[in-house]
Amino acid sequence: MFAYRDSTALITGASKGLGAAFAKELASRGMNLVLVARSIDTLHDLADSLGAQYGVRCVVLQADLATSDAVKRIVTELGSLDLKIDLLINNAGLGLTGDFLSHDLAEELASIQVNVQALVGLSHALGAKMVSRGTGGIINLASNSAFQPLPHMATYAAAKAFVLHFSEALKFELRGRGVQVMAVLPRADGDEFLRGCINQDEGRCVRQRRACGPPYFAVVRSEKVRRLSWTVQRARRHLASSSAAPQRHG
Repeated sequence: MFAYRDSTALITGASKGLGAAFAKELASRGMNLVLVARSIDTLHDLADSLGAQYGVRCVVLQADLATSDAVKRIVTELGSLDLKIDLLINNAGLGLTGDFLSHDLAEELASIQVNVQALVGLSHALGAKMVSRGTGGIINLASNSAFQPLPHMATYAAAKAFVLHFSEALKFELRGRGVQVMAVLPRADGDEFLRGCINQDEGRCVRQRRACGPPYFAVVRSEKVRRLSWTVQRARRHLASSSAAPQRHG
């Protein structure tokens, strides 16, 4: 069983939304926190509040994970503070809505940097230390969009599919080495999603496009249901025919 007290979690995108929710829940269990995000004032307010309420240590690190050196700077800062991370929560995320070719390339690459490269970098740097100690945990925030291509959010959905598959593979690789890995797939967060704020960093609104929204998700969902229903019915017919008249081979 994971021991929360006297352990430390690092949470990216910790200033709002799911990141702040993770922080509050872990603080209530007695876990010390390293809170990472761009909004330093918001982070300080959250850290002060959690420290006063739960008596835990809260360290604030300002970082923009869209920059290529962010992971290196975070790891360096952790070393200078002599902080050992027992639980990594890769919560930060950045999404664009609208046609892929309508965006500046720099925006698309920034989303990949946040959603994929920073996540991989932190998992590698901190995961290696966890393995050397024989204990630890990594939680990666994926999305329901990881399960299908998503027009008008092409890069975001592809990145979340990467996060899901990467997490599953890493969990297998670390089996028996004391480090647990899991991917979390939250649903789109209602109004924030509709405003074009694709969660997980700090409600970062990059671009709004009317072409993306609930109608497309409804189409995908109903189509997936139809396919699943057809597959189940076919399987049932196959099982029924097999039991009635067993097939012989050879």
